[in-house]
Amino acid sequence: MSRFVSYNKATNSTMTAPQVDKPREKLDITAQDARELIQGEILDGLEIVEDIQIGRERWYIVHQIVVKRVSDGKFFSSKYNEPATESQEWDNWEYNEPNFTEVFPVEKTVIVYE
Repeated sequence: MSRFVSYNKATNSTMTAPQVDKPREKLDITAQDARELIQGEILDGLEIVEDIQIGRERWYIVHQIVVKRVSDGKFFSSKYNEPATESQEWDNWEYNEPNFTEVFPVEKTVIVYE
């Protein structure tokens, strides 16, 4: 698998990432299982690697969750929203199925000035 390195001048960081030559795999997961994952439940065969806030809108907070499939060590990621206030109701997969797409761990180097 070939690799490439890119440099982001704005953040003074470099990124090394795998070159993906084939379509990324989709993780087959039910809406109920996805709801349990984002609530911190442990599902058989999946480990939560990270769950981070990546954005904020007026009414909701955007998260990205990354899980690892234990059987083969592959990683999958999906975005989801949570209500910004406790008076809101939100169901990420009420009308759509969860979309967990294969992702790859990438090592990043960031320059910090002290």
